Order: sequence, then structure tokens, then C-alpha cells
Amino acid sequence: MEVPRRDVNAAVGDLDPAFRVRCAHLPYIAGTTDARVNGIASPLINVLTIHVCAVHVLAAAHLSAMGSRKPTATKERAMWGQPRRGPWTSLLFAALLATSGQAGAADSKAFVEGECAQCHTLEKPAEFTVERMLNREAPDLYYAGNKFRREWLVEWLQEPKRIRPAGTYFGQNVVMGDERDIVPDDKLEPHPAYSAEEAEKAAEYLMTLRPYDDLIAEASYQEKPVSGMMGKMNFGKFKGCDACHQPTPGTGGLSGPEVHTAFARATPEFLFSFIKNPQAWEPRTFMPNPGLNDGEVNKLVNYLRFLSEE
Repeated sequence: MEVPRRDVNAAVGDLDPAFRVRCAHLPYIAGTTDARVNGIASPLINVLTIHVCAVHVLAAAHLSAMGSRKPTATKERAMWGQPRRGPWTSLLFAALLATSGQAGAADSKAFVEGECAQCHTLEKPAEFTVERMLNREAPDLYYAGNKFRREWLVEWLQEPKRIRPAGTYFGQNVVMGDERDIVPDDKLEPHPAYSAEEAEKAAEYLMTLRPYDDLIAEASYQEKPVSGMMGKMNFGKFKGCDACHQPTPGTGGLSGPEVHTAFARATPEFLFSFIKNPQAWEPRTFMPNPGLNDGEVNKLVNYLRFLSEE
């Protein structure tokens, strides 16, 4: 569909100021070099296959809102030549929003790659080695979408709190104290805090990283009530989890992530799957696999739920 030069020019003078935002693509698409056409809200359907920009997304919203009423303004007649039909403009609006969403996703990806990739791995490694585990700067994020709860991720990125008391690899930061191992305050750098908009942007892309959907689908988590006293005994004395993890702040080990917020930050399906077979997620992880059955794994996950509710 081509817009004749005379129609384009007739439309420019009466153009709504809201759409007088420059769009470098439109002169080429419309087949005119007239500089005044840069802000026109184009009705061209082939715009969809070439680009997406705020100009045309706004324009589509404007046209959709007008529905199927007969155009009265000069600019509308010049741009369309006949009354618009509601279904056509709704289709155009939906298509433009879809391409706008793709642009937003690309923006989120670029943000994460520019910020998070400096320390975190965003793609599944081709090879898992012990050396890699010992030298990682930060935990892997390539399966973030399989692991995290989105709402927790957005909040945490704005106000990050330390999850791993001794860092990604404890051996680089722990020193022997008088009574127990300690982590000097100057050993670990704080995680940067982001604005709400940046946190949403990061979470949007991170939640798309889901290489282990099959493992999540196999998880057999069942929510059941758990006794705090028996759960604590099972977690500590029977299973020995507190040798590496902290069930409450300041108690337990330093080598693994704290677990008093584990149920809030990770889905129960992930917790179940990782506890049952940690090597399926990270082949060289320090987390042991004692061969627990589903019932025993469920007891641990439900105790983590209990801790998050205290």
C-alpha cells in the first residue's frame, strides 16, 4: 500500500502534535523524501515487517481508540482515504503491540547482558569442570527462569541481601576464627542495587532462561504441614544440612546459600528437583546427593516453607 505524495503532504499540516515524533523509517516506506512526513502516524501495514517504534505504537493506539467511527479530520481522510474499520485497526494495533513486546524483550536482554553478564553466566556452559566451579565470580543465572520466583527477584534486585554468607566459592573467603570459621567484612563486595524499572527489566529476561523445564516437570512436590521442631531436627541432626546452610540468620554453616529465605526466592518445584538430584542441575556442585526418596525431599522442602513463614 503506497501513500501518494499529495496525500502525505495534505496530512502533515493538520497532524496531531502527539504524533509529531520523528520516525526515520517512514519517509522511505511512504516513498517520499519530504522531511515533514517524519512524524506521521503511518497506516501502512508493511511497517510491521520493517520496524517498530514508539511513533507507530502510539499511532495504533490512537486509531484503535477511534474504532470504526467515520473520520472527520482532514489528516484522517488524507491518510486513509475512506472510513476505517474497527477490526482492521484492532489487528494493526495488536500486531504493533506484539512487535513492541519483541522490542521490549530485546531491551531487557541487552540490559541483562550489559549488567549481569559481567559476573554471572547466562548461557549453559559447554563443559562443567571443577576449575570452573572454583573460579566463578557469581552464581550461574542461565536457569534463572527455572529457579526464581519473579516477584522475589524484582524486590531483591532493588534491595539485595547476601544469600551466600561466604560468597560463590567459600574457600576464597573463609578464614579460621577462634571458635569457628568466619568471613571478614572486606572479603565480599555488595551486589549493586537497581531501580524498580531496571529490576523489572532484568527479571523479564532472566525469567525466560529455562533450559531445565523437563526437570521442573518431573518434580513431585506436595505441600504438607510440618512440625517446626521435627523439621529442625530432620534438617540438622538427621540430614546434616546445617553443616553448610543457615536455617536462621547466623546459625549453621557458611559454605552454601542460606535457606531461611529459600522458599521465598525459589519455586518449590526447583527446590524439590535440586535437593533430589543436584548434579542434574550443576554436575560439579558441592551439594551432595544422598539418594533421598520423594517423601524425604518433600519433608525438607516443606520445612523450608515453614522457615519462610516464621
